[in-house]
Amino acid sequence: MGMKLQKDISMSQKEKTTQKGKTQNIGAFFDLDHTLLTVNASVELAKYFLFHGKISKRMFAYLFFGGLMYATYLITPEEYISRHLKMIKGEPLEKYKKAANKLFLPNPERFFRKSVVREYYAHKKQGHKVFIITQTYKPIAEYFSNILNPDELISTEPEIVDGKFTGRGKICGAHNKYKDVLRMEKKYNLDLSKSYAYTDSIHDIKMLEKVKNVYVINIKT
Repeated sequence: MGMKLQKDISMSQKEKTTQKGKTQNIGAFFDLDHTLLTVNASVELAKYFLFHGKISKRMFAYLFFGGLMYATYLITPEEYISRHLKMIKGEPLEKYKKAANKLFLPNPERFFRKSVVREYYAHKKQGHKVFIITQTYKPIAEYFSNILNPDELISTEPEIVDGKFTGRGKICGAHNKYKDVLRMEKKYNLDLSKSYAYTDSIHDIKMLEKVKNVYVINIKT
């Protein structure tokens, strides 16, 4: 499945623990792109637009060069997403939904990474709280979360008014995912010392530091 960064990890350990008189839950946090999925859903959508001639040269240039800057740490994940949100300001959500419907439906499961999805359902079976935590925009991530049914989908939420993107939104960037982990810790009374995280990117290092059991899937730096 990938490289394991935590020794002595056992899926059979107790689901819950008692601490300070309160029953705590175990959490399992799963990245979406290249972790639960074999692809990056946003990149697949961009490729679809490119193939069908529905992407501007300006946007294509940003996705290519901006992507390189992101991959080589010249800009942060949050900066990359923020700039993209501004570039799609005024565009209709329906344009993206139509393309996503053709790309991902009727069988989104074909994009699943089976080995990780098995782990995902194993956590659910044990009664763990499961979370999908991703930079991907919520309208795209929902094609997969609606099937996987996590306790919560944590994703980038672009602001949409009258069916159009405003250029703003709540960004779930890799460098800030740890804040969402801490928020889920309080909301779901999690014991992070027994919780899990699955990701493919070192960009998520701050999130990984918050939980005990870490799995890195086909690691990329």
